[in-house]
Amino acid sequence: MYDLLLCYGVGIAKTGCLVDYLVPLHVKMCHMWQDTGMPSRNIHLTKELDQFVDDQVGSGQYSNASEVVRAGLSALQDKRQMQDAKLEALRTAVLHGINSGVAEGDVIGDLRRHIHDRAARVQQKTA
Repeated sequence: MYDLLLCYGVGIAKTGCLVDYLVPLHVKMCHMWQDTGMPSRNIHLTKELDQFVDDQVGSGQYSNASEVVRAGLSALQDKRQMQDAKLEALRTAVLHGINSGVAEGDVIGDLRRHIHDRAARVQQKTA
């Protein structure tokens, strides 16, 4: 696992054997960007995710690791919003079904007959 210091959403530095260098860097970065008002976070990444971040920055698609992390969080936020919308639509459909009342007649029997009749027509066409 690697620690990343996100200082006001701008700077990221790997911690580890370079602690003596990075702690002053972290303090300096926090001090430099203190006026931006962006919150800072300390996150832990697996080696695979760390490599992915490095690859994204290396590809030139992102300027720095903070942009990669923000893009990932934005995608997660979009996914959650989509899931919430789908869940709300499902709840609305269920409530609509409940409020529509009890079906009259033999609904299951009608459905079975419809499926049986359709299967018979398909079988006749292929025979």
